[in-house]
Amino acid sequence: MLGGVGAVVVLLALGYFVMGDSEEAPSAAAAEVAPAYLDLSRIPDLKPLEGTSAELWTSMNELMARYTTPPFGPTSVPFGDRLMIQGKRSFPAILNGFKRLDLTTAHGVQVGWKIQTLLLQGLSGHDVNFSWHKETRPEDVAFNQRVIEQWFQAWEVAGEDDEIWKEIAKHKGIPPGLAKSAPAAGADTSEKSDM
Repeated sequence: MLGGVGAVVVLLALGYFVMGDSEEAPSAAAAEVAPAYLDLSRIPDLKPLEGTSAELWTSMNELMARYTTPPFGPTSVPFGDRLMIQGKRSFPAILNGFKRLDLTTAHGVQVGWKIQTLLLQGLSGHDVNFSWHKETRPEDVAFNQRVIEQWFQAWEVAGEDDEIWKEIAKHKGIPPGLAKSAPAAGADTSEKSDM
């Protein structure tokens, strides 16, 4: 292991001497690239499923707000349970709340993990799991944002169709034949003009 570190030090020193004083040797910090964050607010809010009354939709959104309000603890659990009782009808409200979490905080990460548990155990019904990181490092935030984006994509593809959820679980993601081309959360979706 030290041999690899020694080789890097030698290469950096060699680079410094070869480039001379006019240029600086690349630093280790410059070599690290910050992970790209997704702008989850660019994902449009999901609409309630057909047949969902305005009163029920409002209630599910209120339950989600209470479920995600700090601090998460035993008093939060009943709100998640009440959402799960609604089955897939609650999926849009849960996903809309999921994308609003502040994943740079320990609370946001903890609640995100709990939301994913609601989705994978109670609602998708087929052990769909896109994984989750329980830290707040930049690479973990970026990873968890991609997980949330995957849940939105899976819902767009599968909706209430249990057979498609089974396929997503089997392939541990959306099978290529089912994937829809949709802009990523970080993509620019504004119309471009030829002018």
